[in-house]
Amino acid sequence: MLRRPVFSATELGRLKGEALAQIAQARDDPDSAAEREFGRTIYPAGHALRPRTFDEAEEAIRQITREDLVGFHDHQYGPDGLILVLAGNLTADQVRQAIETRLGAWPRNSLSEPPPTLDVPLQTAAVRSLIPLPDKSQTAILWGHAGGLRRSDPDFYAAQVMNLVLGGGGALNSRLGTVIRDELGLAYTVESFFDAGWYPGPFAVALGTNPGNAKQAIETMLREVRRLRERGISRRERDEAVAYLTGRFPLRLETNSGMADVLWAMEFYRLGADYLDRYGDYYRAVTLAQANDAALKHLHPDRGTLVVAGTDPGAIDR
Repeated sequence: MLRRPVFSATELGRLKGEALAQIAQARDDPDSAAEREFGRTIYPAGHALRPRTFDEAEEAIRQITREDLVGFHDHQYGPDGLILVLAGNLTADQVRQAIETRLGAWPRNSLSEPPPTLDVPLQTAAVRSLIPLPDKSQTAILWGHAGGLRRSDPDFYAAQVMNLVLGGGGALNSRLGTVIRDELGLAYTVESFFDAGWYPGPFAVALGTNPGNAKQAIETMLREVRRLRERGISRRERDEAVAYLTGRFPLRLETNSGMADVLWAMEFYRLGADYLDRYGDYYRAVTLAQANDAALKHLHPDRGTLVVAGTDPGAIDR
């Protein structure tokens, strides 16, 4: 299937129908609408990572042909740079024999190209976008900005520690979770995250609120982001974040799929063969000063994009 896919016309038609149905559903979903608009604001026109509008995406899907799939496969697929991860009751000899039998004669693809280097400029001023979606009980809010953080960057671990204190992973003891959700009751959900991968994705805070609480939730969120950036985190917060990040890691390795995910990331991001042994050391080595430096470098509360999707998003102006 990997080397000689059929690309059945029947299957293509079915999958295109499913994709179109998903887009139709996403149009009326506050979270999906906010996420797409946020991406279209973060990434400038012409950028390879800028998402299409719903209309553009539908038209692109309708136009895909079997020949397009065949051409893409011929151009991009091959053993060059292939990462194959297996986790389970296997031996190295079994795996080696299976790979050699099935993929050993697969020739290198002289047409394939490596992924390009794509940077994302930080916008120079605040941007706001309101998306009316009538009769929604929950308003989706996304706030953030372009980020310069890649998974391979030296300050990745410091940024993760800082972000966990702010609101990362939906942790119950995060500042945003404690203030916005627990103390003030302004949001059902709140989470902050860095989309740091091969490319430097955005930093964002996502909230789900009652429409009547959206304005106060946004104001409180921005106040907490500014406070963390200006005053930093405490040593206790740093220690608790490191304990959480190192303590949950072994849980990811308890299943075959979890182990495979980690092994794939080790190879893809070139983390080193000793990453499993050194994972905890990377986080324990983060100093308080490094975590606070990450806040100054990667949080820009006055240059963010705000997207509000749901019933009467303009209420944030009243």
